[in-house]
Amino acid sequence: MDKAIKLIVSVEPLDNCNVRILTSDGFLVTSDLSRFSAVHCFPKDKADWESVSVDSSGLDLIWRTRFEVHVDQVLDNATSQIRTEKMA
Repeated sequence: MDKAIKLIVSVEPLDNCNVRILTSDGFLVTSDLSRFSAVHCFPKDKADWESVSVDSSGLDLIWRTRFEVHVDQVLDNATSQIRTEKMA
């Protein structure tokens, strides 16, 4: 049951605890991360929410508050998924 690991190529912070990522297999995925809002370091305001970046491995999203989510958590909480043009 070998499966290629999806990596995060880029991230765009949206409002209301949502992010949009581009995955290495060419999908734009919008995800609602509000289920993690009880975590102590979850970003509390717009400035913190917008401080998101992709870690160097492409496996996690990280915020300046030290909140992190793994690509699998982002995908598990997806609210939409759209195939983009074939990636080069």
